[in-house]
Parts: sequence; C-alpha cells; structure tokens
Amino acid sequence: MEYKIGLDLSLNDSGICIKWDDKVIFAQLRPEHFKPHKSSNVIALKYAKWDDDNYSVSELFKVKNAQRQMKVITMFVLGHLKDATKISIAVETPPTRINPRATSSHLDLIRANSIVTSGLMQILEGKYDFEIVWNFVSNSTIKKFAGVRGRGNMKDKIVENFLAQSDLPEFFEVIDKMDDIADAYFAINTLK
Repeated sequence: MEYKIGLDLSLNDSGICIKWDDKVIFAQLRPEHFKPHKSSNVIALKYAKWDDDNYSVSELFKVKNAQRQMKVITMFVLGHLKDATKISIAVETPPTRINPRATSSHLDLIRANSIVTSGLMQILEGKYDFEIVWNFVSNSTIKKFAGVRGRGNMKDKIVENFLAQSDLPEFFEVIDKMDDIADAYFAINTLK
C-alpha cells in the first residue's frame, strides 16, 4: 500500500497530512505552551519548546527544538503506516536565497527544516523495508497546486481552496494556522 505524506515545517506550527487509499488525516504540531486547538478533524501534536534569551544558549535550544519536532513527527507518521510498501513524502522547503534583509527567524526556519528532514530521512531509511520517495517543494509550487496565482502572501486563498476539496471530511473544522495544514495537503498533490 502506498502512503503519501505532506509536511509544512515551521518554527511554531507545522502541518502534516497523510493520505492512503481513500483516507486522509491531518495533524498540527505546536509547542506545548501554545493554546491547543479543538477539532475533530486535526490531530493536535505537542512538543516541549525550550526558550532562552542568551544568544549561545538560545542557538542550542533552537537545534533541540527542531530535534524534538522531528521525533514527534516521525512517531506520528510511523504510527499510521500499516502495511506500507511505498511512502512518498513531499516537504515544503523555505526559500533558500539569502538576501541582506533576511531575518534571523528565516535562517532559523531553514536550519530547523534541515534538521527535521535529515532526521526523518535517517530514521525512515535506516530501519524500514518500504520504498521511500522524497520530493522537496517550493512555496511557489504549492501555490500552483493550490490553484493560487499572484505574488505575495496568499494564505487566505490557499485555505479557501483547501476547504473546497472534495476528499475532506464533510464538516471540516477550521482551526488556527490552517495555512500550514493546507500547504501540507497541497504538497501531497505535487507527488506523482
């Protein structure tokens, strides 16, 4: 059986979507000190986030937070792969062009994305017998698959198009930061 997994990794709210046969499940990973969402359609995943204002210690905490995200995402994904023969994973990647105005949070996102993805690769490819296909997808490609045209922030339009999809549960509850889940869903559509 083939499973398709979409990941939209972010520093605070990561979106996860898993599709197989005619089933689809969604999860959102948030730090445990964030207010949890209540939804019958989206599984709430949490991790303990470290914070500190000291620069060198905070850099270590950022790495530790990414490692914790990777562990929670991996355990969630592995918990849903029954009888898998092939897994296709689409990961939304942050823009990697660094410009002089790049913020430290943008650089943190690139680092966290790398840590989570490489850790997931090591765990999945080292222990399991199924075929794994990786697809790294830009935000502009996700916009294209979401049917959104134009420049700039299109989160509302992406969410609107996501909620119009026919394979969602009939009464899909909208939650905070729905754009991460929508991006994970559309990332799956980039898979062949």
